Amino acid sequence: MAGASAGPARAQVPALDPATAPQALPADSTQVRIVMTEVDTESVILASAGGVTAPDVGDAPAVQFQPTGTGWNVYAGTGCAGPWRPAGTVTSSPMASPATAGQLLTLCVGGTLSTTLQGTVSAVYNSNGQSRAVNTLPLEDYVADVVPGESPSSWGTLGGPGPQDQQWGFQELEAQAVAVRSYVLSNPGGYGGYADTCDLTCQTYRGTRYLTPTSQAAAQDTAGQVMVMPTGRIATTEYSSSTGGYTSSAAEGSPFTPVPDTGDGVTGNSHHDWSTTVPKSVVAGFWGGHGPHPTVTVTKANRNGYGTWGGRVTAVTISGGPTPTPTVVPVATFLADVDGTLGTVVQSNYFTITGQTTTTLQIEGHGWGHGIGMGQWGALGYAIGQDNGQGNWHYQQILDHYYQPATLQSLPGSPTAGKPSGGIGGYWEVASDGGIFSFGAGGFQGSAAGTAGGPGTVALLPARSGQGYLDLTGAGQTTSFGDAPQLGDMSTAVPGYDGHVVAGATTPG
Repeated sequence: MAGASAGPARAQVPALDPATAPQALPADSTQVRIVMTEVDTESVILASAGGVTAPDVGDAPAVQFQPTGTGWNVYAGTGCAGPWRPAGTVTSSPMASPATAGQLLTLCVGGTLSTTLQGTVSAVYNSNGQSRAVNTLPLEDYVADVVPGESPSSWGTLGGPGPQDQQWGFQELEAQAVAVRSYVLSNPGGYGGYADTCDLTCQTYRGTRYLTPTSQAAAQDTAGQVMVMPTGRIATTEYSSSTGGYTSSAAEGSPFTPVPDTGDGVTGNSHHDWSTTVPKSVVAGFWGGHGPHPTVTVTKANRNGYGTWGGRVTAVTISGGPTPTPTVVPVATFLADVDGTLGTVVQSNYFTITGQTTTTLQIEGHGWGHGIGMGQWGALGYAIGQDNGQGNWHYQQILDHYYQPATLQSLPGSPTAGKPSGGIGGYWEVASDGGIFSFGAGGFQGSAAGTAGGPGTVALLPARSGQGYLDLTGAGQTTSFGDAPQLGDMSTAVPGYDGHVVAGATTPG
C-alpha cells in the first residue's frame, strides 16, 4: 500500500447540533450551503475565467462585495487584486454566478486565486452582523468534492478487483460518500441558521481542489443514499480517522452502537497503535495544586467498558502535592489542555498510562480522533479484506456496522439502493458439492464443500443482517456461517430422523 495509503487529512469531523425532531427526507435535488470560513469578516471577492455576474454587474472578470454593516458595496474588477470600479450598492445579500455556463467561480483570498467552487456564492451577515461568504451548490456535487478531502481517492485503487468494475477499496469511498451526504443533511441550517455546514472545521470542503473521477463515481453510485435513525431523522454521521479497534459509546456522546473495528489494523494505519511521553510540567501547569510532580491515573470506573484496558477513558485522576483531595478531570479537558500545549500527542481518549516518573508520563493508545461512528482506516480494512478474516465488505455492510441502529435509505427522487437487482444488495448460489459463491453484497462466510454434508445442501437461510447464513441439508442438518445463529435442527428435534427435508425458511428478526 506504500504510496497509495496516505491517511485522512485530519482526525475527526466535529458534531453538528442534531435536529431536535424528525424531519421529512429532503429531495435528492436539494442544494446545500457551505460557509467559506477563510474569508470571514472580509470582503467577498469572486473571479471566473468566463466572467462573473452579480447585482449591477452584467459580466466582469471579478466582483467584490464589500460589507458596509447594513448592506454591500458592489465592485467590478479585472481580477482578484483589482483594480476595482464601483458598480452599485445593495441592501440584501448579493450573489455571484459564473457568466458562462459550465465555468466555475474562484473565491479569492488575500488578493490571490484560492478555492475553485461549483455553484454560486453569496455574501451574508450572521446574527452578530459579521460578513460571511456562503457557497450554494447541488448536493451530489458537494459530496463528490468532499469525499476525496476526507478519504484519499487513491484508496479506491486498493484491494484487487471488486464490484462495480472497481477495486475493493472503492467500497470505502462509497461508504464515505454516504457519511458525507448524511452529515450535511442531518440538520439543515444548522450552521448559524444561514448555512448547513462549513468548509474546514466541519467536513473538509475545498471546492474542486481534490475532485477526481473516482470521487465523482462514489457520489453518483450512492446518489441520494443516507443513514436514517429509528426516529426518522437523518443521522449525524460523524466519522474519524482511526477508532483504534473499538468505536465510541454513549459515554462519549455517540448515538451509535459501540462495535469492534477489526479493520482498523489495516496496513498503513500508523494511528492504530501509538505511544507518547507527556512532561508532568504540562500537567502541573494546569493543576498546580498537586505540585510540580503530580501523579496521573485512570481508574476502571472512569472507562467506558468497551475494548482494550476496559475501554476509552472518560476521566483522569490527578493527585499529589499540597492538595490532599485528588482532582478528577474529564478526559476532554485533559486532552484539550495537554494537546493544546504539545500538539496532538495524545491522539484519542483510548489510552492507558504505562508508566510515570517524577517528571514524565508514558502513555500508549489506540486510534486518532473521537471514534464516533465510522473509522476511515477501519472502513478501508473491511473493504479490502484486511479485517482478521471477515472478507471484503461492500459499502452497505460497512455503514451498517458503524452506524447501528441507523439504516440505509434513499432520498425522494433519488436512485434506490440496489435498483438494478430489484433492491437486493447481494445473493449466494450453492453448487452441487455444497460450495457457496457470493455475489454483490452477499459476503462469503464459508461453506460445507469438502465435508460429508456438503453435497446434501438444499437451501441457504440468510441471517437478517445479510452477514451470515445457515446451510440446510436434505437430512435436516444446519451449519451456521457468519453471524447466523444456530438454534438447532432435525437432528435435535427428531433424533434418528431419516426423512428428507426439501426446504426451510426464516422468521422475521
